[in-house]
Amino acid sequence: MVLSGCATWTSAPSKSEKLLRKTRLSVDSVVLELIFVHTDAEDEQWNHALWSQIDEVKLDTQQRGRLLANGFRCGVVGVQMPGPLRELAQQQQSADNPGNRSADHWATNTISSNRRLSARSGRRNEIVTGATEDSIIVLVDEDGVVSGNPYENAQTVLATRVEPLGDGRTHIEFVPEIHYGDPQQKWVGRDGTFVLEVGKHRKTYPHLKIATTLAPGETVVITTDGQRQSLGGRFFGDAGPNGTTRKMLLVRLAHSRDDELFTEDNDFDSLATGQ
Repeated sequence: MVLSGCATWTSAPSKSEKLLRKTRLSVDSVVLELIFVHTDAEDEQWNHALWSQIDEVKLDTQQRGRLLANGFRCGVVGVQMPGPLRELAQQQQSADNPGNRSADHWATNTISSNRRLSARSGRRNEIVTGATEDSIIVLVDEDGVVSGNPYENAQTVLATRVEPLGDGRTHIEFVPEIHYGDPQQKWVGRDGTFVLEVGKHRKTYPHLKIATTLAPGETVVITTDGQRQSLGGRFFGDAGPNGTTRKMLLVRLAHSRDDELFTEDNDFDSLATGQ
């Protein structure tokens, strides 16, 4: 499959829609739009052509090497999105329509797909990338040393934080985590106090943090380029209904309070629907 052309993000929503979005957004918040799409891992020509249009240089070089060693591949797409990637997002939005799902639909509704997220500066958000599995073994490369660990009742999650920079841009970070075991109650510090939360154990991989800065309308692309038992493979590899596939996460900076581009004449349409 050959990639050609780009699709624009621009559209002209009504004045009432824009006023509603602006009044709902707090001063330290941004709106993120996220969706999962599925690609054929065995179509090397298509994947090579796609990644030639994704900017991987916006991530730190050393960190990019650590991520690749653990099966993650990441980059940034500008406001002009490659047309075929936009088509995949639209196809996935249609597939996620409840009326189009079969009983054995393999992209379970536990995955954080096709939604908007209002994220406040410094606050933790979670993007669930896969369904809970009874038992998994994960291989992790840390400074060239590979170790394997088993986890029961495990689920892959990206812990996400944002920091608006005051000029429309936003710094965004994703830290891979595995949530495992049975849910337990624990006290968690938050906003100068402690709250009781119920959750699983967490295995966090801070050395594999994905961090970049987005301008309004730009999109982070995260997927896997490794084997299924690599950490990235556990997060984004998927057998799928038609052979080997990869999940690809698209996270777009849809709007921030300081976004000078968010004006009556220049707005961004929905990543999935183009509306």
